[in-house]
Amino acid sequence: MDYRNKKKEELIAEIKALQKQLAELKTREADHQRTTESLQKSNRALKALGACNEALVRATSESALLNEICTMIVNVGGYRLAWVGFAENDPNKSVRPAAQAGYEAGYLESLNITWSDSERGHGPTGTAIRTGKPVFCNDYMTDPRVAPWKAQAIKRGYASSGAIPLIHHQKVFGSLNIYASERFAFDEGETQLLVQLANDLAYGIFSLKERDELIYAEKTIRESEEEYRTLVEQASDGIFVYNAQGAFIEVNSAGLSLLKCTHEDVLKMKIKDFILDEDLSIAAKYFEAQRMGETVLCEMRIKCKDGSVIQTETHAKRIADGRFQAIMRDITSRKREAENHIKVEKLESITILAGGIAHDFNNLLTAILGNISLALLSTDSGNPAFHRLAAAEKASLRAQELTQQLLDFSKGRSPAKKEASIKNLLIEAARFASRGTSIKCDFHLSPDLWVVEVDEGQINQVINNLIINAVQASGEGKKIKISAENITLEDSPPVNLLPGKYVRISIQDQGVGIPEENLTKIFDPYFTTKPTGSGLGLATSYSIIKKHGGEIIVTSRLNQGTTFSFYLPALDKISSDTVVQKEPLLRGTGRILLLDDEEDVLEVTAYMLKELGYEVALARDGTEVLSIYQNAMESKKPFAAVIMDLTIPGGMGGKEVLPKLLKMDSGVRAIASSGYFSEPVLANWKSYHFCSVLSKPYRLADLGKTLDQVLKKKDAAG
Repeated sequence: MDYRNKKKEELIAEIKALQKQLAELKTREADHQRTTESLQKSNRALKALGACNEALVRATSESALLNEICTMIVNVGGYRLAWVGFAENDPNKSVRPAAQAGYEAGYLESLNITWSDSERGHGPTGTAIRTGKPVFCNDYMTDPRVAPWKAQAIKRGYASSGAIPLIHHQKVFGSLNIYASERFAFDEGETQLLVQLANDLAYGIFSLKERDELIYAEKTIRESEEEYRTLVEQASDGIFVYNAQGAFIEVNSAGLSLLKCTHEDVLKMKIKDFILDEDLSIAAKYFEAQRMGETVLCEMRIKCKDGSVIQTETHAKRIADGRFQAIMRDITSRKREAENHIKVEKLESITILAGGIAHDFNNLLTAILGNISLALLSTDSGNPAFHRLAAAEKASLRAQELTQQLLDFSKGRSPAKKEASIKNLLIEAARFASRGTSIKCDFHLSPDLWVVEVDEGQINQVINNLIINAVQASGEGKKIKISAENITLEDSPPVNLLPGKYVRISIQDQGVGIPEENLTKIFDPYFTTKPTGSGLGLATSYSIIKKHGGEIIVTSRLNQGTTFSFYLPALDKISSDTVVQKEPLLRGTGRILLLDDEEDVLEVTAYMLKELGYEVALARDGTEVLSIYQNAMESKKPFAAVIMDLTIPGGMGGKEVLPKLLKMDSGVRAIASSGYFSEPVLANWKSYHFCSVLSKPYRLADLGKTLDQVLKKKDAAG
């Protein structure tokens, strides 16, 4: 084109057109540049989003996820710094950095950010958390919102930043914070992608939390189940799980031990298989109550697989899914102890009455027996009166046995024990009790029986009571088996006794047996099925054996007989048989001082002493004893011995007088006498400085023997 031939105006127009085209090209170039930059920004955000989503899939823990996300944002996205902060609910509403990546150089330590409505809470992070909306600052040089952190940020090359809230279920819990080194780094497309990234991160964080919580819950449940199994297995009570048909589903070791079964045995059986036939109806009512949702607490007899029967306390209820649970405890021993305690309480309930009656009765018997003894001495055996007196003495002795039974109920009654051969006691008592009957006593006595420490009179009474019962229960011509053997009880013995050595005596008859409903009552005071019985024989026997530290038990089957067995503590040495001979009437000489408040006792004992050859002085209270004894010493006519009743109503008895007598005469020979067997002096008279005891009632022979022993000891000592 020849510009020279054109008109000026045309040239100007063309120049303007070219200038316009050039401007349009520049505009298009700028738009292209902006589009390219925007695409680049979106591309880096998109790359960061993709990488972060991959990290979300791989994540195994929250801390690992947060650190990997921050690293991906920096390395893949090309940002200068990325960090995650969690909103704290402390008073300052602080923001706690949880993970970071990129160039940080101590920046996070200097932030001191809060999400409260304050100056340091109005920055991008605090505002995003407080409002729940993303905040982008594209120029740190001019944006007033970053003023508190501007200097530190520029120093580290941060020119712009974005804070995107982390939200779960519409609740903000933190912020994802991203820093770029260029101004105006975040356009609309990039911010949308970063918001999506933050949302994915929030979802991932809570997915991990929920997964961790689920794993923890499952672990806790497993541990709880294991602890439950351990507790159930280690429980001392039997624990049973069963269904609505009563079939067992599970049982612990204690339950297997209680039922004496294997695990396989129990799972093949039902509850009713262990219930006594007579208890099935009540058990059915308990089971129905459980089905109705009630909790049942009851006592139930259980029939074990080996045939034994135990008493249990059971707590049962419905648990879930048609299943039921029963916790069962063996209370057989506890019930036996409770029954024993009740028996002891019943025995003690009559001690005061029995002791008082026995004391007064003994005083009367002392006078009766003494007078009869004296009368028999002066009556010819051919005289009809002799036989009457002998019958009266026999009746008095029987009355003495009844008194003895009453005395054994007295509170505090302690046996006067000494070493003895149970063999001799058994043979003598059995032959005496069965005399005049057609019953034969069949003895089975071990030849090496241990020695026992017993009150011979009391144990003789027990044997006599049991053999008389056996004789009365047996028919004509039947046998009574009497056996004795040594027994060593180990830990947890089958009877209510401490471990140790015992002699077990059993008396077995072939009688009609004892009905089951009476077995728990036979040792109760005054219980008897005999028309002429007193109901004291077995109760007395029970009391005597318990006070000896032993135990008495009974087993019986109707029409097959009854066996009474009692255990006595034994010494580890074998007893030797002794021959019991009738002792002669022992006489003596000397002066005897007698203290008693009963005139009848004073009178008859004075006659008895004179019959034995002694001189007698009488006193009715302790003061009189001291006066008479003092006068005798001063007149050089001392007493050889003093017999003193221990109890003087309204005055001093023998126990109070003796210390005063000992001050007068250290060699005084004092004999204690009482109708109260509860007196501790009778069981331990040496500790009270007495030389011997005379338990009322006593016969002439008893009086003579006691004085002879006391005075011989005095002569030997002096």
